[in-house]
Amino acid sequence: TRFNDTLLVVADFVFPSAGNGRIIGRFFNGSTLAALTGDRNISDVGLRKREPDVGGTSSLLPSGTSFCVVWSTDLGAAGRRINSRLVDISFSGPIAEVQGLSAVSDREPDISNSADSSGGWMITFVRDGNGDGRGSIQGKYAPAGGGFNSGPPFEIASGINFRKPSVSTASRIATPLGAGDPFYVAYQESLGPSEFEVYTTIVHQGQAMNSLMLKDQEVVSVQKQQIEPAMACTGLGFLLAFGNFGVLSATAQTMTSGGITDNLAGSFMCFAERDERISQPTAVNSRFSRMASRYDSNALTASSRAAVIHELWRADGTVSIAGAIVESLPSNADPSDVPMSFQFCSTNPNSASTDERGSWTWMSGTQDAVSPKTIYCRDMPPASLGYLLTSRSFGFITAPPGSQGLLCLNGSIGRYAGSVLISSLDGSLAFEVDPTSLPQPLGSQAALPGETWAFQFWHRDFNGGVSTSNFSMPCRVTMQ
Repeated sequence: TRFNDTLLVVADFVFPSAGNGRIIGRFFNGSTLAALTGDRNISDVGLRKREPDVGGTSSLLPSGTSFCVVWSTDLGAAGRRINSRLVDISFSGPIAEVQGLSAVSDREPDISNSADSSGGWMITFVRDGNGDGRGSIQGKYAPAGGGFNSGPPFEIASGINFRKPSVSTASRIATPLGAGDPFYVAYQESLGPSEFEVYTTIVHQGQAMNSLMLKDQEVVSVQKQQIEPAMACTGLGFLLAFGNFGVLSATAQTMTSGGITDNLAGSFMCFAERDERISQPTAVNSRFSRMASRYDSNALTASSRAAVIHELWRADGTVSIAGAIVESLPSNADPSDVPMSFQFCSTNPNSASTDERGSWTWMSGTQDAVSPKTIYCRDMPPASLGYLLTSRSFGFITAPPGSQGLLCLNGSIGRYAGSVLISSLDGSLAFEVDPTSLPQPLGSQAALPGETWAFQFWHRDFNGGVSTSNFSMPCRVTMQ
């Protein structure tokens, strides 16, 4: 990560014959990527050091020109310990004293990419109680002066089967949570030998606010698992990349996906989510994603985009690095008009697509069963005719007659066929729905509190110059 235009890259350096090692670092010019220093020791040489991560800073913050580096130290039979150290960009003089937590089996540390407005970093890690590499997710705040705050860490997720925590840069925008910069933490839970889920939690002022599963296992995704999350903050919202591991065929396939969240609402941070497939279809496995935005680099410039890189493992044994740009939902100046739906299912490319992604849908408004809601659709073909569908049942119908898309609704599907819309030249449109009068095959029906309704756009499309149709990625909302 970086300070202004200086990058610090860290690694663990192992001495195989001695069974020990150290943490090293090297500075690079952020524009030219030219090395500014050789390898420098960040930790001492001795016990085996593993899993280093680094958080940057800004000259405008109290932490000044310092980076914060964390790692886990292998203590043998005593377990592992998480350590941290401040590193000044000059590498001059004594760095900060190494600070550690109690000698228990703590592992897989992750630190926010850059410091919050107080100049401190959020550190997350796994507290492994039985030595199997899994455990609860813990958090600790590292202030601008270095080291850890006094007292024990706070618990982000209780349990014994969590791994792979990833913490975002703090959001410095005003939120409904009040004073203080919230961090967003994602982590993986092992549900069985090959079953996993990714969860997310807001951390605010040294406590976990709430936990919300990233995706419900609907009919379409009952055989898919989410693994290895990575977080980024754009200043407007938060973005999440993860591996989506499926066993729908004889050859297991993993796709790196981007679940995109925007805005805060109460203590939840996942009211709007878009799930995108961003890996190449030729890969057998796509894993170990990392994500960053300009906001993460302490540029403090809000942007709707972030970059994702990940490994592509192919059937011929070759491995390469691939990347993609993902974009969050547009910012809305009206704080009461926040996205509040969840995407689910999937989508096929349309004639305007430049990659594997097609059009997608989200809803803004409030979750009550009375107030009007606005349904948005984006990335449609320009000037395309379409209308909205709604249902309380979910499905997965590939290429229904007359379409090259995925119909993700089932059961009693209502059609707004009397309200045909035309997408704008940028492929977007908006439509207001009244939850007290939702169309159904036998007449209009009012949504009731506790019911989950799904919405999906059908629209005209072309394939090789031949007229066909397509569907957007749907969204769903549970009325209150």
